[in-house]
Amino acid sequence: MKKHFHFIFLLSFVILTSCGNSQKIAVGEIEKIYLDYDNSTNVNFGSTVSGRFKVRLLSGKEVDVTDSRKFTFASTDLERILPTDQYLITKKPVSFDDNSAIMTLSYEDKGEVFRVDESIKMNHRGDLIILTGGKDGADGQDMRDRGNKLIGKNGKDGDSGTNGENGSSSSNYEAYVWLENDTVYVSVNDLNTGSNYKYKSGGGQTVTFDVSGGDGGKGGDGGDGGDGKDGKISGDTSTDPGNGGNGGNGGNGGNGANGGSIKVYLHPNASRLQPNINYMLAGGKGGKAGLAGKGGVAGKALSGQAAGENGENGMSGIPGLSGSNGNYPIVTVSEFNFSDLH
Repeated sequence: MKKHFHFIFLLSFVILTSCGNSQKIAVGEIEKIYLDYDNSTNVNFGSTVSGRFKVRLLSGKEVDVTDSRKFTFASTDLERILPTDQYLITKKPVSFDDNSAIMTLSYEDKGEVFRVDESIKMNHRGDLIILTGGKDGADGQDMRDRGNKLIGKNGKDGDSGTNGENGSSSSNYEAYVWLENDTVYVSVNDLNTGSNYKYKSGGGQTVTFDVSGGDGGKGGDGGDGGDGKDGKISGDTSTDPGNGGNGGNGGNGGNGANGGSIKVYLHPNASRLQPNINYMLAGGKGGKAGLAGKGGVAGKALSGQAAGENGENGMSGIPGLSGSNGNYPIVTVSEFNFSDLH
């Protein structure tokens, strides 16, 4: 997701714990799965919500399953901000009446699955952040360190890390902003795709448009080469020590993407909001280079044996390039018929 929030869409797979004790839950015992969060806080598009996922059993007992390998969270409306328990509301609403961020929660055990769609309800309070920036590129894959070959005496060469993906650029937008009974309404048009998004905020004093470019993904680290086997002498048979494997190369960082542009039409009845409208225009940062893998160590030579050779270190990757900043926003105070935009 965007670099400003370090959001990323994922599934949670870790060992199941609750209060430090392992819990065994049969699917047939489950009454409900839900996100336990404080719904009295400001919840709006672009907000973050803090909470933990709970299973309520038929017995009434509740168990935290956030970190369970048997629990799955999936959503196109929310992204988890790792490594925290915060969830960013990334949904782009297509109606002013849209007030839900949907998530699918699943718990699987012994081939049985309890699955339910749950939602976070917007109260449209607090500052409004319109997330229309480019996406971050995925990180490259780190490679595992190598061990000895099962057959032979030389250590394995480390694999090279994969390249980070490039970030995606933001688009070109126009937005119409007005007030109705102290509620802020914003209609946003994507000029590249023709898509339209509709936001409102009942108590927010600030509107932020994010049209920044996505960051490039980090290059994957190369794996270390395996160590060579030690020399052996058995009777009249002598086996020289093995060579160390070469380290893998680090992957290149992905390139950051370009910021977009935004033109805002501000209705006169909302002109007082102009100082409270913010813009995020930065180009995406280039991804960091992957680290080189270390060469493996040669095996130990015994008396009279030729020494093995240590493996060579790999080469680090190349950092990605940063993207260009977006165009400076154009803001115009002008009359328009906002009833046509509902």
